[in-house]
Amino acid sequence: MSDEPEAEVLLSPRECEVLTSLGQGLTIDQTASALGIKRVTVDLHIKNAKQKLNANTREHALVTAMQRGLISP
Repeated sequence: MSDEPEAEVLLSPRECEVLTSLGQGLTIDQTASALGIKRVTVDLHIKNAKQKLNANTREHALVTAMQRGLISP
């Protein structure tokens, strides 16, 4: 493990909402419906969050965001 501090990651409010919804067990379609956006937009927010968090999967992004205090369970 590196002694260097992790770079600060800033997720957009919508990226946080999407990850929080997924963390609450909602599917992509349910998340889209709950937020009033299209499924493709949810996918885009997940993709952007994954890139910002250097995560390989959406589950990895979700856990990383929670560990860094960017979203609450």
